[in-house]
Amino acid sequence: MSDLLKLNNIVQRNGDIKAFPLSSNMKSARHGKGPWGEVTIAIDSESVERLWGNDAIGILYIVGRDEWKKESEG
Repeated sequence: MSDLLKLNNIVQRNGDIKAFPLSSNMKSARHGKGPWGEVTIAIDSESVERLWGNDAIGILYIVGRDEWKKESEG
């Protein structure tokens, strides 16, 4: 099962899931000459503790603005 289907199932059963929009939570971003960059985002303290305690899974998805608009308007 794909990660997106898993996320949808969690949402459908009103499960344990949070979202932190990058538009308001991104604190810094940078890239160098190589293929990788680095982004720092703000999340709540409870989620930080859960990540440190291996009690949560974190995934960052980047979606094209046009694709997001298609779903939002549909």
